[in-house]
Amino acid sequence: MFIQLYDDLFIQEYGLDRSTAMLLFGAVGVIYALLDQYLQHRSQGRMV
Repeated sequence: MFIQLYDDLFIQEYGLDRSTAMLLFGAVGVIYALLDQYLQHRSQGRMV
């Protein structure tokens, strides 16, 4: 799936190896998901 979403040109523009790019984008995705969950939980607490 990663190969379909991010072609070789996209990875080469950032000077990343394929495995490094997968780890980097995976880590950013996890951080984004945690931040999104935290903000959603925080906004629900204010509504009550």
